[in-house]
Amino acid sequence: MVKELKSDSRDINVIDTLRLFRSENVGIKTFYDLIKIYHNSTQAINAIPELLSRNNIKKFPKIFSVEEAHQELSKVEQYGGQIISIFDDNYPKFLKHIYDPPPVITIYGDIKYLKQRCFSMVGSRNSSANGCRIAYKLAKELGERGFSIVSGLARGIDTAVHRGAIKTGTIAVIAGGIDNIYPPENTLLYQEISQNGLIISELAFGTPPRSQNFPQRNRIISGISEGTLVVEASLKSGSLITAKYALEQNREVFAIPGFPLEPRCHGTNQLIKEGATLVASINDILDILSENSLERVKSEHNDPNDNMTIKNDIVNEEVSDIRKLLVEKLNYNPISIDDIVSVTECSYSTIMMAIIELELAGKLLRHPGNKISLLFEDVR
Repeated sequence: MVKELKSDSRDINVIDTLRLFRSENVGIKTFYDLIKIYHNSTQAINAIPELLSRNNIKKFPKIFSVEEAHQELSKVEQYGGQIISIFDDNYPKFLKHIYDPPPVITIYGDIKYLKQRCFSMVGSRNSSANGCRIAYKLAKELGERGFSIVSGLARGIDTAVHRGAIKTGTIAVIAGGIDNIYPPENTLLYQEISQNGLIISELAFGTPPRSQNFPQRNRIISGISEGTLVVEASLKSGSLITAKYALEQNREVFAIPGFPLEPRCHGTNQLIKEGATLVASINDILDILSENSLERVKSEHNDPNDNMTIKNDIVNEEVSDIRKLLVEKLNYNPISIDDIVSVTECSYSTIMMAIIELELAGKLLRHPGNKISLLFEDVR
C-alpha cells in the first residue's frame, strides 16, 4: 500500500485539477481545451464564471468547490490511496499519449508498478478452463520478466491473469471508485492486489460501477500498456473494445488462436485475421515488444488538435454569432468539428470558444473522433 502521504499531497495543482475535471459539464476534451486557453487548472477554473457571464449564458454549471476537492482527497488518503493528476511526474507515461487521457487517476497500492513496463491481458468473463490456464501461465511468465501485468478485475480471464501475476505485481483498472469492488467474489483478490500490486480508477471515490463506465475503463487498460493480449473473446466481447483502443493508441495487439467452432474464440481468431500477432508462447510477445516502445508511441501519437491553439482574445460578438449558428444547425447526430470549420469558414479558435461555452452550459455533447452534437432535449 502507498505510504502515509505528506502534507504537500494537497498541492494546489491537484486540488484545482480535481475541481476543473469534476465540475459539471466539463468533459475530458473540454478540460484540455480550457488548459490550452488558460495554461493551467487554476486559471481555467477561475475563468469559467467570466467566460460564461460575458456571453449572457444564464445556466451556470456547478463548479466543484475547494471544500469538495479536499473532501475527496481526504477520503482517498484515509482509505490509503493517492490521487495523481496528469501534470504529476508519477502519472503513467504511456497513458499520457492516448487521445483522451484521464486528467486525474486514483491509485491504491504500490505506485512502483506504474513505473515498470506494463502489458495488458484481457478476455472472456465466461472463460474456458484452458483459456484461464494459458492466461495464468503467460501472466506469470511475463511478470517474471519484469512486466506489471494489467487487467480489469473481471470474472474469468481477468481473474486468471491477476492470479498469475500476483507474486510479481499486477495492476487492476476498475470501473468504479477505488473503494467499490466488482465483482464481489473478487474481494479477496482485490485485497491481494492492493498489497502486491495496484488498483487504478479515473472515477471519484465512492462511485459505484456502472455499465457505461466499463468501455471507458478499457481505454486505460490498453493505454498504460505497451501491448494488449486477448486470450478469449466472442465477437461481441468487451475485450475487443480493449483491442480496438490499443490499435487506436498505436499499441501492439496480440491474440490466442482457438478452435473455429468455439464461440469464445471467434473474436480472437478475427483479431488474428485482421493482423494481431498470434501468440503460442511468451516469446511471440517478447519478440514484438521493444525497449523503445514509448518513443515509438510518442512519434506515432497524432491528435489532430495537439498543435492547434485556442485564443481567448476573440471578439465576443463573433463567438456569440457562432454559438447561435451551432444551436440552429446542429442536431443529435455527431458532426466533425473540422467539417464545421470548413462550412462556416470561421477560425478554429472562434469555433472552439463557442463549443466550450455551449458544453459548459449543458447544451452540447463531445464525441470521440473530434465530433459534437446537441443534447437530445436541445434539438430544435
